[in-house]
Amino acid sequence: MKLFGFEIKREVTGIEPKNPASGAGGANWLMNIKRIESEREALQVGVMHRCANLISDGIAVMPLRLKFRTSTTSVYQEIIEDPERWFYLLNVRPNAWQNGFVFKKNIVMQMLLRGNAYVMARDERRTPVKLNSGRVAELVLLHDVPAYQPYTNRYAVTDTVSGITGVFAPDYVLHFKNPSADGCY
Repeated sequence: MKLFGFEIKREVTGIEPKNPASGAGGANWLMNIKRIESEREALQVGVMHRCANLISDGIAVMPLRLKFRTSTTSVYQEIIEDPERWFYLLNVRPNAWQNGFVFKKNIVMQMLLRGNAYVMARDERRTPVKLNSGRVAELVLLHDVPAYQPYTNRYAVTDTVSGITGVFAPDYVLHFKNPSADGCY
């Protein structure tokens, strides 16, 4: 075949590319694929680690603002009570061992790798408090995923790392949700 004065030919080399769906070694390539079942295994894959790292770094530098929805409207509103304190907790110093960047980065990493992230509010005595109580001294990212009980509208928390255990109403938990295809809570 000639194209623009050049002769184009297909040369046969004797080496045929393997078709995964055919014969020798065809269907067996599926057996070599490893299923990733944990956050740790996902981060051992270089591409996944880098993507999660880039996304979480990019989001962690942005300020986080807490909004709430009243039961009568579907409009989200800024928190009215002590907005400076909430800005400080969410973006500057959420607790004694993390700064705002690391805190937000870990929230996004959990959302990307686990689907959701959960944060509890504690007072000076390190006991969980309601988010709107005015006594919030620190925010703690939960390491173990709480079980949500839809019939009672409660979170069953057993987090051994932060030392928080119990059953809590949604007023105690900041739930950072990832979209879910199956419509789960």
